[in-house]
Amino acid sequence: MMSFLFVLSEEMDIIDFAREKSDRYNILSKIVNDGMISLAENKLCLLNIDKNTLESSITNLLKSRSPNSIDYKDRFQKKEIFNKLNFKNNIYVLCNSGFDNQISFLINIFNYIENTSNDVYVLKVENHKAFRNFKEMILKSKQ
Repeated sequence: MMSFLFVLSEEMDIIDFAREKSDRYNILSKIVNDGMISLAENKLCLLNIDKNTLESSITNLLKSRSPNSIDYKDRFQKKEIFNKLNFKNNIYVLCNSGFDNQISFLINIFNYIENTSNDVYVLKVENHKAFRNFKEMILKSKQ
């Protein structure tokens, strides 16, 4: 079964998530310091990532974007398929699928680190319900 990787704040809020072996998962795996190959399910792990490496990866991906416009007319409204994200004081309009989705994923993580300087965690679970159960258990244990 395909697992999900949740990228979490210290408060267990979702920063973003990826399916295991997806483009998003693979791009994050390439830039984390410890790799993510051996992540155990249902175990919260600190994401060991260098902010400069993350920033460089995002910059390189932005340079690699295709100049071709996305064919969405008559199928979606513009606001349904594009997101505006701020990265290094520049606003980027990124598609919520395909290549741009990888960029959005990394920008969300970068912006969290940049804005809070807090640690980032990852949790690999079977599905969204398993995540909710894990989060509930963690929050109860903190009370």
